[in-house]
Amino acid sequence: MNTAVWEMVEAGGRTALSFGLPRLFGQLYMLLYLSDKPLSLDELTEQLGVSKASVSIAGRKLESWSAVKKSLGAR
Repeated sequence: MNTAVWEMVEAGGRTALSFGLPRLFGQLYMLLYLSDKPLSLDELTEQLGVSKASVSIAGRKLESWSAVKKSLGAR
Protein backbone atom coordinates (compact mmCIF):
# COMPACT_ATOMS: atom_id res chain seq x y z
CA MET A 1 0.00 0.00 0.00
CA ASN A 2 1.43 3.38 -0.90
CA THR A 3 1.99 6.14 1.64
CA ALA A 4 -0.89 8.36 0.49
CA VAL A 5 -3.41 5.52 0.79
CA TRP A 6 -2.07 4.53 4.22
CA GLU A 7 -2.39 8.14 5.42
CA MET A 8 -6.03 8.17 4.29
CA VAL A 9 -6.67 4.83 6.03
CA GLU A 10 -5.18 6.23 9.23
CA ALA A 11 -7.29 9.39 8.87
CA GLY A 12 -10.37 7.17 8.57
CA GLY A 13 -9.38 5.49 11.82
CA ARG A 14 -8.97 8.81 13.60
CA THR A 15 -12.32 10.01 12.28
CA ALA A 16 -14.05 6.87 13.56
CA LEU A 17 -12.47 7.42 16.98
CA SER A 18 -13.76 11.00 17.05
CA PHE A 19 -17.30 9.59 16.66
CA GLY A 20 -16.77 7.08 19.45
CA LEU A 21 -16.33 4.11 17.10
CA PRO A 22 -13.44 1.66 17.03
CA ARG A 23 -10.46 2.86 14.98
CA LEU A 24 -10.57 -0.30 12.85
CA PHE A 25 -14.08 0.54 11.59
CA GLY A 26 -12.81 3.73 9.99
CA GLN A 27 -9.64 2.14 8.69
CA LEU A 28 -11.53 -0.74 7.11
CA TYR A 29 -14.13 1.52 5.56
CA MET A 30 -11.49 3.82 4.10
CA LEU A 31 -9.38 0.95 2.74
CA LEU A 32 -12.42 -0.55 1.01
CA TYR A 33 -13.54 2.85 -0.27
CA LEU A 34 -10.15 3.58 -1.81
CA SER A 35 -9.69 0.14 -3.35
CA ASP A 36 -10.38 -0.24 -7.04
CA LYS A 37 -11.40 -3.90 -6.54
CA PRO A 38 -13.04 -6.06 -3.89
CA LEU A 39 -10.60 -7.18 -1.19
CA SER A 40 -10.60 -10.60 0.46
CA LEU A 41 -10.42 -11.13 4.20
CA ASP A 42 -6.78 -12.21 3.80
CA GLU A 43 -5.93 -9.05 1.86
CA LEU A 44 -7.64 -6.84 4.43
CA THR A 45 -5.89 -8.46 7.38
CA GLU A 46 -2.53 -8.24 5.64
CA GLN A 47 -2.91 -4.57 4.71
CA LEU A 48 -4.29 -3.51 8.08
CA GLY A 49 -2.06 -5.74 10.18
CA VAL A 50 -4.88 -7.05 12.36
CA SER A 51 -6.51 -10.44 12.92
CA LYS A 52 -9.11 -12.00 10.67
CA ALA A 53 -11.54 -12.01 13.59
CA SER A 54 -11.16 -8.25 14.06
CA VAL A 55 -11.71 -7.53 10.36
CA SER A 56 -14.66 -9.93 10.25
CA ILE A 57 -16.37 -8.29 13.23
CA ALA A 58 -15.77 -4.78 11.89
CA GLY A 59 -16.92 -5.81 8.41
CA ARG A 60 -20.14 -7.34 9.70
CA LYS A 61 -20.90 -4.19 11.68
CA LEU A 62 -20.23 -1.96 8.65
CA GLU A 63 -22.42 -4.26 6.56
CA SER A 64 -25.25 -4.04 9.12
CA TRP A 65 -25.11 -0.24 8.71
CA SER A 66 -25.19 -0.65 4.90
CA ALA A 67 -21.80 1.06 4.72
CA VAL A 68 -20.27 -1.88 2.83
CA LYS A 69 -21.53 -5.01 1.14
CA LYS A 70 -20.11 -8.46 0.52
CA SER A 71 -18.76 -9.23 -2.90
CA LEU A 72 -18.35 -12.72 -4.29
CA GLY A 73 -15.45 -11.39 -6.40
CA ALA A 74 -13.24 -11.18 -3.32
CA ARG A 75 -13.00 -14.94 -2.85
